[in-house]
Amino acid sequence: AAEIHQRLQRAYGSVCMGTSSVRRWVKHFKDGNTSIENEPRSGRPRTVSTERNKERVDEIIQDDRRVTADTIARKLGIGHSAVEEMIESLGYRKVCASWVPRLLTENHKSQRKTITSELLQRYRHEGHAFLLCIVTEGFILAEFLEPGQTIDAAHYVQALHKLRRVLRDKRLGRNIIILHDNARSHAARLRLEAIAQMGWKVLPYPSYSPNLTPSDYHLFGFVKDQLLGLRFETREAIEKAVRQCLRMAGTEFYRRGIFKLPEHWEKCVQRSGDYVEK
Repeated sequence: AAEIHQRLQRAYGSVCMGTSSVRRWVKHFKDGNTSIENEPRSGRPRTVSTERNKERVDEIIQDDRRVTADTIARKLGIGHSAVEEMIESLGYRKVCASWVPRLLTENHKSQRKTITSELLQRYRHEGHAFLLCIVTEGFILAEFLEPGQTIDAAHYVQALHKLRRVLRDKRLGRNIIILHDNARSHAARLRLEAIAQMGWKVLPYPSYSPNLTPSDYHLFGFVKDQLLGLRFETREAIEKAVRQCLRMAGTEFYRRGIFKLPEHWEKCVQRSGDYVEK
């Protein structure tokens, strides 16, 4: 045992080893093993950053750009650090709580500049009347998905029909402009057909532009601040707290978020389509 301890000490420096560990090493050498290095073991591979897993991570982000690394890790059954490594290798970063390419291509920048320039010109021509078509009268509707679900075209169309009924009850069903990003569920043919049937219009939205969406740059941060430090025992309690927070914000809060849009459009134009972060 003393000889084994000396060998381990020479290999690893000063060590403090219990009796059971010494006995295990004695058995190890008696069995004819001479190496003191760890042997390969079965089970999870040393790295899970495979090309297939990277593709799956990319698919999840494309479906929901607000998804967290923890959620991706749970869906794929892999570690958080591995997910973060793959996200970085895929070239994403967080802007206004949404995953976007770390570097925009020239085509992305051109699209962002063109669309925001057109929206800015329309605002200068129509004034606040243009923005008022986007403004909601305070909190109207909140939809929550079951754990593990992601929003798809069918879910989104159902939410749009619920929104239409609420707006109709509030007599707010005229000249409606929908402002949302271009996630797959929002760009699906089913969604386009539903909005056309309702007679609504969609505000042009460039790809990878959470900094041009009031929900990202104005609403989500407010909700996080209000719920910071609170603990909830049930999913129902979380939903109730979120609804109360959204109602508490008041009409003027939502109006301010929409009225900041021209400022963000102008900054985007000035930066030739590059990101604008707070």
